[in-house]
Amino acid sequence: MRNYFSGIVGNQKLTERLSMDIEENKIPHALIIEGDTGSGRHTVVKYFAAALSCERRNGSEALPCRKCPSCEKIFGEKSPDIIKIGLEGEKTSIGVDAVRFMKTDIFVEPNDLKYKFYIIEDAEKMTVQAQNAFLLSLEEPPPYVVFILICNNSSLLLETVRSRALTVRTERLSPQIMRDY
Repeated sequence: MRNYFSGIVGNQKLTERLSMDIEENKIPHALIIEGDTGSGRHTVVKYFAAALSCERRNGSEALPCRKCPSCEKIFGEKSPDIIKIGLEGEKTSIGVDAVRFMKTDIFVEPNDLKYKFYIIEDAEKMTVQAQNAFLLSLEEPPPYVVFILICNNSSLLLETVRSRALTVRTERLSPQIMRDY
């Protein structure tokens, strides 16, 4: 099996699981990435999006290549098909307005990539109303949409949200792995 996360140190169980899903073309429409700050959640998201979008995906080299235009846009944070939603300004929660934007935007097909990624940062800070409004989009997204919810603690999300997404957990790097790296 190909490792689509060869640039990531640690989190071996997580990267093996996601690599297997990619290899078997069983891409989850929604993914909750749970873990402590500094555990690599955002890096995993970039690699996941790049592995699904890499233009050299059918070749034999390691993916993502980080050289094709899609990979460069993703790693350079310049892709119009990666939409980040999170806390704005002084707000302490993510409200219904952010979800309303998503509900209309998901029907606009991707510009450059095969998929359109909606990354909800600090997802556990979505209000109950926002999570309830998000459910319909989460249940039946267009085939090109992938939702990624990044959080410290997924138990703070509604059960109805958690039940509709694959939850994976990042792990802090051990001192030994950090020394070896």
